[in-house]
Amino acid sequence: MRNMSSVMQTSQDLLASFRKAYAKDGDVLMDGPVCWEEWLCQPVKILFYYKETYGYSDSVPNLNAIKHADWFSNEYAYWARGNRTIQKILGLAWAIFEQMDGKKVNPEKIRVACDDETMRINTMRRVAHVNIKKVSGRKSASNDAEIARYSRRMDCAELLREQFILCRPDIIICGGTVCWTSAIENFKVFQGIRHGQKPCADVHNGRVLCHFNHVGRQSYDTLNEYSRRVAVAWNRRCSGATAKAI
Repeated sequence: MRNMSSVMQTSQDLLASFRKAYAKDGDVLMDGPVCWEEWLCQPVKILFYYKETYGYSDSVPNLNAIKHADWFSNEYAYWARGNRTIQKILGLAWAIFEQMDGKKVNPEKIRVACDDETMRINTMRRVAHVNIKKVSGRKSASNDAEIARYSRRMDCAELLREQFILCRPDIIICGGTVCWTSAIENFKVFQGIRHGQKPCADVHNGRVLCHFNHVGRQSYDTLNEYSRRVAVAWNRRCSGATAKAI
């Protein structure tokens, strides 16, 4: 395992760099693994890559000052009680872990899992959430062009790549086309993947890159299908298969 103190210091340095880059845009909210200790122990690391932060510091005023993972995890879970998008994201993550462990999953089990606060806390500690845009607000009906500008700004693009390198995820789930494009352009490990149709899961360079739009709006049947696609892609990766969209 990597040295925890070194990882944490790098994470704090990155946060400071993001705050400097976004100084004129607003307050930068922390993202990445909820619990670094749990994240580094995971045999398969799942990272959700989304457009922008929800601005949950409004509900948890001291969130940016929080360093204790248990406190952060539980406060975040409390906030997620009323946020169906977060509940479904964590339900999808739970279903992926279950399927990769060889367990049977169905839409009803995912629905039950989404409503289970203990599951949300436990799953939350195992995954990472990264946003392209680290500040909230000024959101329009469709702000993909604004998010794309952030991902292509030289300072932000370099920092996003540094964050990816620090996290070293095995599975990246992109919550939209602009996130899919950013992952290919910013992370520099998915060259060769074409901008394909969604939903899909591509195996490339030992990782799985997924293109799943608006997880929070999907039915439990769709989440079940998403989790199946990721598990199949991961099994292909483990068997040494070449890149293929699933």
